[in-house]
Amino acid sequence: MKYSLIAVILVVLLIASMAYPAFFWNETNQLDLISNIYNARDSATSPTSQAYDTVGSENGYHHYDLISIDQSDGLSDDEFLPYISRAHARTEYILNLEFDKLIPINVTTTSEFMKTNTTSVETEPITTIEDDEPDYSAWNDQVWEALFIIGEDQSAESELENTSGQSIAGVYFNEQIVIVNEFDNDLLVIAEDVLIHELVHALQDQEGYLDAVDESSPQLTQDTQLAVNGLIEGEAMYVEWYYDQVCEGSISVRNNSLLEEVIWEDWQCVPPPELTIDAPNSEITTPPAPINFGVLIILFHPYSDGATYVDYLKSQDGWDSVRSKYKSPPLSTEQIIHLSEDKPASLEINFPAEGIPSQNGGAWKSFSNHGIDGADTVGEASIFSMFWHQSREYGATILDTNNFWDSRNVHPNTSNPKPFPTFNYTSQPSVGWGNDKLLPLYRSEMAQNEYGYIWTTKWDTPTDADEFYDAYSKILDSHQATKVGSSPNNKTTLWVINNGPFEDAFAISTTSKTVTIINAPTTADVEEILGSFSVSV
Repeated sequence: MKYSLIAVILVVLLIASMAYPAFFWNETNQLDLISNIYNARDSATSPTSQAYDTVGSENGYHHYDLISIDQSDGLSDDEFLPYISRAHARTEYILNLEFDKLIPINVTTTSEFMKTNTTSVETEPITTIEDDEPDYSAWNDQVWEALFIIGEDQSAESELENTSGQSIAGVYFNEQIVIVNEFDNDLLVIAEDVLIHELVHALQDQEGYLDAVDESSPQLTQDTQLAVNGLIEGEAMYVEWYYDQVCEGSISVRNNSLLEEVIWEDWQCVPPPELTIDAPNSEITTPPAPINFGVLIILFHPYSDGATYVDYLKSQDGWDSVRSKYKSPPLSTEQIIHLSEDKPASLEINFPAEGIPSQNGGAWKSFSNHGIDGADTVGEASIFSMFWHQSREYGATILDTNNFWDSRNVHPNTSNPKPFPTFNYTSQPSVGWGNDKLLPLYRSEMAQNEYGYIWTTKWDTPTDADEFYDAYSKILDSHQATKVGSSPNNKTTLWVINNGPFEDAFAISTTSKTVTIINAPTTADVEEILGSFSVSV
């Protein structure tokens, strides 16, 4: 990736993002301004007319118009309307779609956003359900613990909120856009490429593409959610990239096949002013919590490989190829990474509905009301990120974390040139992924619960399975795990991590193409679980 991994990735990740939760609108005059815009559109004196309101023209402003804009002191009321109108027009022009209305826009700071919003990426709500089963957050904690990214001393919910909250530059939600930056709340500054990114999400929503995705993916695992977001965010990132290239003069808009008669060669673009923060007057009184880079790398995958995926789709039959994909979205990050249509291989964990009796009383049970029949699928991108994070954070000798740029000049599995650099989510121990099922477990004991999981992975070849096993063993080594036993044929090994956030017992079982990991507090717990379930491939 880089020069300094930490510095660069923080810059790169301050990008536009389609958000899931609601947020608080800061108290400025922006909502009044939006209302005035709507009133202007509806009035007889509005510059808008049916003659002008075509693709590439919005509210009387064309995508090629020169407008007088200076953001050094923020956008004035007189500048705001032409600025956002032209951005709407440019988004229409690139995608050949028409907005049916202007999208309301507001601005806030990261600190204010973090105070008043949650940005959790969970696929279902956190609820407490019947029979005293632990809630969604307990289930999700085990998923992230299995990836050795979020330990027992942290909650997945808070780590996801902190990491995603600090990485957002814009959100689209409930037919409105919020721009997040570090300028004073009274200074209205909007980066045009961020705005256009969010306007793409607005058009996706308007055209029903997001509803189509929801209907075709009624139950999203972590892997499927990342893959679907690869399509959604990939389209927005592609358009943002295209816009930036036109602004830089690297691409001529007259080369756009939509309007070949256009004779101008570039767009006037309006960069935001340089950001300076007066420390004594800053709102920031305490530094934000450190970002979990393992979480960050996973959440960033749709923005990196998604743009390449959309470019690949677009090379086949233009935007029609991209839009048709919303009807049958990708099922796995493997499809996004390798530009393939390979479907996940058949794989199931057969866990007894009544649970597994425990010598400590009660039984080991699955979270049957969460995931898909209690299980999640983390997928190739998350497995890669696990190895990357362990190599960077704990010194596991698996990956070179300084070599994260994808230096290939063609799309993987194709001969098509790549128009832009991305990050490389491939590695020897994660390539060859066929499927995985991760089943979190819990056991009620007195007034508290104990937790564990079964994680089985299926690989394309025995060699792929061996490479995953070897890399996973290096993770255990990096946490000073002790090997405490094995079966006579060495197909099952027992390990213990004696201290730290991942302190637990582990069993690793292998077959020709599968590697299954069982986790629980003690070796006795692991052995209880080990022989009481089966895997169907």
